Amino acid sequence: RVILERLLEETDSAGYKLLCRSRRSVVPAAEEKRPLMFDSEYFPFSGRETELARLAEFCEAEDQLLWWAVTGPGGMGKSRLVFEFCKTMRKQGWQIQRFEANPSRGGEARRLEELPGWMPEAGKTIVVLDDVQAYMESVCAWMTRVDYTPRSEDLRILLLEREGKALRDSSWLGPDFKSSHLDEWCHSESFLRLEPMTDEQLMSVMTDYAKAAGQTLNAELLLKTLERVDPQFKRPLYAVAIADARCQGKDPTNWDRSKILDTLLDRELKFHLDRLQGICDRKVKISKTLQSQMELLLANACLNGILPLDQVDWSQYDVLQKRMREAEMEPEEFCQRLGILQTVELEGRRVDQYGHLIDDLIIKEDAKIILLSCPDLLKEHLVLKLAFAI
Repeated sequence: RVILERLLEETDSAGYKLLCRSRRSVVPAAEEKRPLMFDSEYFPFSGRETELARLAEFCEAEDQLLWWAVTGPGGMGKSRLVFEFCKTMRKQGWQIQRFEANPSRGGEARRLEELPGWMPEAGKTIVVLDDVQAYMESVCAWMTRVDYTPRSEDLRILLLEREGKALRDSSWLGPDFKSSHLDEWCHSESFLRLEPMTDEQLMSVMTDYAKAAGQTLNAELLLKTLERVDPQFKRPLYAVAIADARCQGKDPTNWDRSKILDTLLDRELKFHLDRLQGICDRKVKISKTLQSQMELLLANACLNGILPLDQVDWSQYDVLQKRMREAEMEPEEFCQRLGILQTVELEGRRVDQYGHLIDDLIIKEDAKIILLSCPDLLKEHLVLKLAFAI
């Protein structure tokens, strides 16, 4: 499908635009597989069997309504763990609904901004709220409303955050949460905290990634690099990044953490920069200024969480804007061709400033947004990199 859509885009641009307009969620036709995204399933999941078993116990508990939290530093694999768990539970008849600050293209997740106006349907349901700290006030109001809403079947709510091992030491829950009675239906005082994987598990992750790429590598040697750059946590994301660099023919054994993140970020940005070069002139290299403005646009999207296309101040990106005019494109088509535009359908009910329902009217609205699809750790690295450069 992707190959045919790319051919359509190159040979019949009008037909390609018509195809895109007929979709509710626009995915750039030539977008490559994102192996680093938790839901890409690029390589097998392994090494978290104990955590999967504890999540299964959470769902099997007798209580009809329960919530729990999965915590751990960025890059530890929280999202991948819960994604794999939900795949299993869906096969057992559970409905799954995920909410994220910045859902990936083409995925099933909704935006966390939609949560206050949403309620789970009938049936056994697991609701996943990823990266919730900035939304805890509305999350607290929503969970309180859920608590007072009668249900006939089980509902499980999973909160994903970085800090905290238990209810008492998780400052991200906020004062509203801690002053409520929501702690009464928490599955356990202790959260599911992701601890570092064993050396054997990490070497298996790197080996599996290389196999998926059709390569072989010396996992024991690369493990030493991981131990040097991330001695405290030995994050799986770094393990995958090191394996990916080796599969690309590079030697990461002497790299530091910054070099690893830079290389990963360059890999994620290359797709968009290649398309930018194609739009401008395939015979002309992308200038440093043009590249930096492209990175700044994406950094602003990461920093804002959601960056509506109609709110972009193109005067900040004069060189990028010049290329847009030369290509005789409007911003929507230009960003679509770059692969950074997503059209999302927002759905929810109207709520007041306290998160209480105003009425039962369901509101649907299309929004075109700028989005960079990559792990949060890389988005943070991009923002910090440009901030320090400034």
